[in-house]
Amino acid sequence: MYEIGRANGTFSLGILGFGAFPTPSRARVVWAGCEPAKELELLQHEIEDGLGALGFAPEGKPFRPHLTLGRGKRDGTGNQMRGLAELIETTELCEEMAVTSIDLMESHPGPKGARYEKIFTAELGH
Repeated sequence: MYEIGRANGTFSLGILGFGAFPTPSRARVVWAGCEPAKELELLQHEIEDGLGALGFAPEGKPFRPHLTLGRGKRDGTGNQMRGLAELIETTELCEEMAVTSIDLMESHPGPKGARYEKIFTAELGH
């Protein structure tokens, strides 16, 4: 990963709008969307290739860049998500962020939700 970080420079990424997977009424993930960025797609491709060389299977799904804002419970009902669709549609977001590193995160599932731990960072362009 250090090599991938050094080979790729920092870049800006536009953040636009909100959404939910699979749908706002059955949200498992609430997210902020990212503008298409060639630099991010190339970085994702290089990381997936590098992980493939280590024996990790590719994701197998199209790359959909987003920032995860929250996760819903598996047993959540439509009532818990009431108003989310309207909130997503009426809340505007248009920001830009600097992408300066690759962070490898480990997920620790638990009864109160997952806890995430950063286990590795590679600075871009260094």
